[in-house]
Amino acid sequence: MINVLSKIFPVFFMIILGIISKKKNLISQKGREGINDLVFKVLFPIMIFNLLFSADFKTQYLLVIIYILISYLFILFIGKLLSNFTGKKYSSFSNLLLITQECGSVALPLFLSICPGSSVMTIIDLASLITCFIILPVIVQKKTSESNNIKEILINTIKNPFVIAVILGLFGNFTGLYNVLYNSDLFDLYSSVVNMATTPIVSIILFGIGYDIKFEKETFIQVSKLILVRILLYVLVIFGFFLLFPSLMKEKEFMIAVIIYFTSPVGFGTVPIISPLFKDKDDASYASAFVSGCMIISLMIYVFTIIFII
Repeated sequence: MINVLSKIFPVFFMIILGIISKKKNLISQKGREGINDLVFKVLFPIMIFNLLFSADFKTQYLLVIIYILISYLFILFIGKLLSNFTGKKYSSFSNLLLITQECGSVALPLFLSICPGSSVMTIIDLASLITCFIILPVIVQKKTSESNNIKEILINTIKNPFVIAVILGLFGNFTGLYNVLYNSDLFDLYSSVVNMATTPIVSIILFGIGYDIKFEKETFIQVSKLILVRILLYVLVIFGFFLLFPSLMKEKEFMIAVIIYFTSPVGFGTVPIISPLFKDKDDASYASAFVSGCMIISLMIYVFTIIFII
């Protein structure tokens, strides 16, 4: 338990630090936006490139990835249908908050505390990476573009740093460039550069989440509705795993990975990607409060898993 707390407590520490910094005006809104640009236009794409460049793709999990991608599309559709229930004011982006999971900072540490050394969750997370850094930018570009020209939308989407990172990472992986680099004398240099560039990313994102949090009664009610919808939809997704992949779900390690992963918060990278759809600061506060609320649910499910499954 101490090992788990050592991974989770820093997450809440950075969020609280962001809350204090906003309340004490230690960092201005303009400064906050500048830091955000650094992370999501420069540093985060480097991390995405490295994850896909070095990923171990196994064909046996291809159907799992396809199932998750289809589930995300279904959830997007249902989320849009329920936008009046979850809050009409936030309907332009609320359904986008229902897809993707935060693996690296929440789900993965929790899972590894139970199943150390397992790579199952990393494989499952590939669908979320594709959704977050390819599908979401396309959706946002389409919604924010003043032109309905498909060609123009695609060109602008491809220019997105996240999309460029995904394309280059997959190209380098499938062409074997990563293996060439791994076996060369330059690999240590490459690793050092990537580690230097990506180490502060999660901390800065968590700080930003805390900075944007604004707890108000009305917002809390709306966030609670969206959290409820998210929980119910992912209960269906988990149930689908038992129906479609019974042999995999009989493996306790895989089952635990699925349960923890699909009860984790929305991916921390999702909020900044969809931020161009925010009309005002209240929208940003709503999204941040939603992420925080989902984190609490995630920890509760983790405790439930420890008590009733392990």
